[in-house]
This record gives sequence, C-alpha cells and structure tokens, in this order.
Amino acid sequence: MEIDRTSIRDLELFGIYYDGEFLFEKGVVSVFNLAQTKAGKKYIEDYFSNPFSSIDKIRTNQQSLNYFVNNFNLWKSLLDELSYYEFDGVERYLSSNILGFYSPNFFKMKYKSSIFRIFYEDIIEEIISGILSVINLVEKAEKILNLLRKSEPDSSLFIEEVNIIEKFFKLEITKSLKNFQDLRHNTSKVLKIDYQLRNEQIDLVKKLLYTVAKFDGLLGLAKGFIEHGLSFPEFVSEKPYIEAIDFYHPLLKKPVKNSIVISKENNFLFITGPNMGGKTTFLKALGLCVYLAHLGYGVPAKSFKLSVFDSLTTIINTYENITKGYSTFMAEVKKVKEIAKKVVSKKSCLILMDELFKGTNFEDACETTKAVILRMVKCKNSIFVLSTHLFEIAESIKDCKGILFKCFEAGENENEINYDYTLKDGVSRTKLGMKILKNEKILEIFDKEREQ
Repeated sequence: MEIDRTSIRDLELFGIYYDGEFLFEKGVVSVFNLAQTKAGKKYIEDYFSNPFSSIDKIRTNQQSLNYFVNNFNLWKSLLDELSYYEFDGVERYLSSNILGFYSPNFFKMKYKSSIFRIFYEDIIEEIISGILSVINLVEKAEKILNLLRKSEPDSSLFIEEVNIIEKFFKLEITKSLKNFQDLRHNTSKVLKIDYQLRNEQIDLVKKLLYTVAKFDGLLGLAKGFIEHGLSFPEFVSEKPYIEAIDFYHPLLKKPVKNSIVISKENNFLFITGPNMGGKTTFLKALGLCVYLAHLGYGVPAKSFKLSVFDSLTTIINTYENITKGYSTFMAEVKKVKEIAKKVVSKKSCLILMDELFKGTNFEDACETTKAVILRMVKCKNSIFVLSTHLFEIAESIKDCKGILFKCFEAGENENEINYDYTLKDGVSRTKLGMKILKNEKILEIFDKEREQ
C-alpha cells in the first residue's frame, strides 16, 4: 500500500510532530515495539515501514503473528533470556577488520600459533570474545528450533527460517562451537573457527542473526498485540469498504471508542465539530487502523472489516514551502492535485483530510472545499473522510448522494466546556472559539495591559 512521508508523519507512526517540528521520539510504533534486542527492534521498525496491498502477504503476516499470540506463554522464556545489546557482539565481530591469521598449511599454522599468544594476545582475546557471541546466538537459534518442534506450527510457517537454522547445525563447525571451552586455549583451533565464521560461513551466520532477530521481533509484536488488546482485522472483497467497531487511538491513555461504516454507496464522510472535539484524533485513529491492517498486524478495535487499499493519503498538517515558493494554500492545492490523479486512475484509496483549504479566506475555503467534495464523492473506488469547521458547506451538499454527515459535539456552562468525543449523526453548528479564548483569559491580558 502506497503512503507518502507526509502521511506517515501525520499519523505519527515513528514520532510526534507539532507545527512541523519533531518533538518526541516515541510514536505509535514504539507502543508495539516490545522486542528485547536492538536487532529485534530494528526488525519491527522495518516491519512497520512496509504495508502491503497484496492480500496473500497480509495474511501470511497475520498467520505468523497469530501463532505467537496463541503460543506466547511457551515462547515468553526466550524473550526473558534476551537483552538489548544481546547480538551487538556478533555484529561487531562479523564486521570487524581483525586480520585472519589462519592457514590451512599445518607447518605455517604451527609457527603462527607459537608466536600468536606472545605478540597478539589482545587480538586473540578479541577473536575469542566474538566467537563466544556467535555461540550465544547459536544457542538462541537452537532454542527457537526446539520451541518450534514443541509447538508444531502450520507447515507453511517459518520454512525459510527453519532451513537456515538446520543448515547451520549441519556444519562441522557447530561441534567446535559446542566444545569451544575446551578449545579456546588452542590457538590454531581458535584461528580456524574464526576463519570459518568470518570467511567461509559469514553469509550464513548473518542469516542466522537476522532469523533470531526476526523471532525476537515477532514475539515483541505479539506481546504488544496482547498487552493492548488488539484484534485481527478481516479483509472483505467489497471495494471500497470500512466497518470499524469500537476503534480508538492507541496513544491515548483513556480513549473514547467510536464506530463507523463507510462503503461504496456512501464513500464520503463529512465530519463537523468544535475545536478540540475529537475530529483530528478520529481521522488519525482510522488511518492507523487501516495502516496496521495492511501490515498484517492487529488493530485497536473490537472488530474491523475493510477492503484492501492501494494507497493511503492524509492532509492533516500542511505547511508552506518557502524553497518551492508555496503558500500554505498552494501546498494544500498541490496535495489535492496528487490525490485527484490517484483516485481517477481507478486505484482504491483512503483519503483523510483535516480542515481542507484552511490557508485561504472563509468564502474561498467554502467554495473550493465544496467543489472538491462534489467531485470526490463520484470516485466510488475510494473512500474520503473530511473533518471541518465549515458547517456552512453542509447545507449546500445535503442532497448529494454518497455523503455521510457525522459530528462531534460539546456541552458548555459558564466556566467549562465538556467534550464527550463521541461520533454522532448530523452536522455540528457549535461555536466555541470565543469561549476558549475567554477561558484562557487572553482578552484580559490585553485589557489589563491597555489599562496600565
């Protein structure tokens, strides 16, 4: 599934942004990235960077993750044994520039061994340390193989990974690694093992490292799935389609859950509501669920049905581009142009828009937004969601077939504004801007300064 960098930023997948500035390193991915090792965490970051449009690839990921979710208690012992820097030693060792001193010639090796510990003691200790780190990796791989045999996953799962582990264990070097404590003082043996690991079998050792990191990553994903109560989405053949029941944003500590159904017949969702009422959070939560689903991962929802989308695009935070000479409005226009080209090409797209054309005056914003809505709703291969304060537009498009009108509301008394963040039918005409301004005592600051 295609997604541009701006949309990834808008959904806060890998970090939190505000006014275009990177504020927090932790984004949505960090919530579910519960792998133990640095290599495992890197696997998860790569996993979250590659959403699919192929239903077969999505389902393969779902099946792998589902296996670990169902067998997590069995595999938990492996996670408990791992630490963040577990495999750093292996990576340093394999990429090191330590010279290889091994020679297959017996007499040359005999000579080298006799002088090695005298003149190159630091190097031999570094080599031994690297070999020990590989031994630790091999022990973890052996445990993975034993756990797979014990739990008997579907025969179609982990074929490649099992082949890599079994191929390594068929090598003669595995016997030397198991008896390494008895061999570590034999310099010629140490140098031979070093040569085999860093030369003859280096590609296989790297594959073994990636395999173990992958299992750590998948276990970390399963742990995040379980701890956050995610559910597996169901993909349907009807296009386009979203049926989200009790979905929510995973970064919120006390999220309010909402539900929505968007289909080919009603493919444009028009959301109104006051400031801070929940419109943008709704957009992000919906976008995240669709994105996570296309990874083959779970979603924060009671249930989630959807079709496969070719593209996900957001217009949530749009900024002027000085280098290109774009104003904020022009940047929005350019993004809408990109969207238009995608949806008319018959791709199935999910388009999420927050306050479209906010970079121009009120009348222009209403006119341009209405013009775009009336054309987007005719692109029945895609789903469009727009949140806006411009409730005035609703009256002029109320008779247009294919538009769902939903809103967020807020209650107010003399001193407080109460939000329930619950999606409702209809159009909100609530105006709270002046109320918020007064609550923040901004006008008082100006008036006091003037009086002084």
